[in-house]
Amino acid sequence: MNALNSVRAGGIAGIAFVVGLVVVGFLAPPPPEANDPAAKYLDYLLDNRSLLMVQASLSIVLAAPLLLFAPSLWSTLASKVQGNRTLATAAAAGLLLGWASGSLLALLFGGLAYLSETTLDANSARNLMVLVNVGYGSAVFFWGMATLASGLVLTSETGWERWLGWSGVLVALISTAVQFTWADSGAFAPGFALFVGYLLSMVYFLALSVVLVRAPRTA
Repeated sequence: MNALNSVRAGGIAGIAFVVGLVVVGFLAPPPPEANDPAAKYLDYLLDNRSLLMVQASLSIVLAAPLLLFAPSLWSTLASKVQGNRTLATAAAAGLLLGWASGSLLALLFGGLAYLSETTLDANSARNLMVLVNVGYGSAVFFWGMATLASGLVLTSETGWERWLGWSGVLVALISTAVQFTWADSGAFAPGFALFVGYLLSMVYFLALSVVLVRAPRTA
């Protein structure tokens, strides 16, 4: 497989990764809000036990397309800057770190669901689920740094890629801002606000995958 076909294959893998991650994210309904009673958290785990365990497993499986997408993204961005590959490396690293932290938290969620029928009590379910929900901020932040690094590279391009680059910078700012949402409920509760940052990053990565699929022969 030549370099061009490798990059395009990476773009297709990126599309598969993003679509898969979004589908996985919507497999289970949203968790209870932070100020809901503890019993509601345990009921949520019991009612969605199978879905949450499948969600955790699929999060790991998505490493397959990601491991093709990340190096293809790195090589494409590195070819655009000619020399300093710091931003390309930061983009690929942010992409991988976001998946790693998000998958770890998904596995913890799956573990809580697994224990919900046996040893997990309501108060523990509530406390641990709130911690996991807040922890997803790390994945959103790492992905935001990936959008920032890749976006800064693309701002030196022309046409729609330049606009995509500035969009990446905007997504990074939003992904950073949502780290400071600590309301007990509503739009500024950690889970909801972080999910918005997550979805914006996924839309950006989907567009970035299209850049790879459309890579010119000089890539």
